[in-house]
Amino acid sequence: MGNLHRGGETFSGEVASTGEAMKADEALNMLYEMLQIYSPSGKEDEIASYIEERLHDLGF
Repeated sequence: MGNLHRGGETFSGEVASTGEAMKADEALNMLYEMLQIYSPSGKEDEIASYIEERLHDLGF
């Protein structure tokens, strides 16, 4: 895969791991929870907070 560019920065596609990989059932549960959050264009605050909290819980 080639490098991706956003905002002038280069991203190689490699992601650092902070520990054990998320299990498939945990990922599906997270997706299900995200799909339950009402987040139309312009009203993304709740989904953004959810994602921020989950990333923090995962060590990011």
